[in-house]
This record gives sequence, C-alpha cells and structure tokens, in this order.
Amino acid sequence: MSAATLPVAHTILDQLGGSRFVAMTGAKHFVGRVDGLAFRIPRTNGVSQVSITLAGDDTYTVEFIAMRGAQLRVVAKYEGVYCDQLQGVMTDATVLRTQL
Repeated sequence: MSAATLPVAHTILDQLGGSRFVAMTGAKHFVGRVDGLAFRIPRTNGVSQVSITLAGDDTYTVEFIAMRGAQLRVVAKYEGVYCDQLQGVMTDATVLRTQL
C-alpha cells in the first residue's frame, strides 16, 4: 500500500498506531481503498474483519464484521468517529489493546 496512491488508507493506519497497532492486534490482509481501509484481525468477540471509511464530515464510519464461510454480518457499527477515537473504538468492540 503506497501512501501516494492511497493517502486516506495510509492515514487511517497511521492514526491507529501504524506498525505498533499491527503488532499489538495481529491485524493483517490490509486492503486500502480511496475512501478507507479494511483488514482482518484474529477472531475476538466474534469480530474477524474491520472496515473503516472516511465520511464527508471528516469523521469515520467503523464496521466490525463477523465472517462465517461466505456469510458476512456486521456485529457493530460506529458512525461519527474522530481520528483520536479510533483506537478506543477498536478496543471497545474487540477487546484488543492497540497500544502499550
């Protein structure tokens, strides 16, 4: 994922904590989008995927998704999340610590 080609996705990962976030949560299989970022995490509280999308008002919509086979189900959805709330929302929904 290049910061030049997907600046929003790169910014979201930086706001989550970058490589420290990846190490603390075990996040992997990152997919950058023009308006957001999606990734997988070890199954915690039924959640195995996370999707973060930038909204028009400069906040984020964060969806926590459970995947069973080919079926996807949104377990929790947070709208209007500011960048400084991303780590707290991750911990609330998944109980995964995002920082030391």
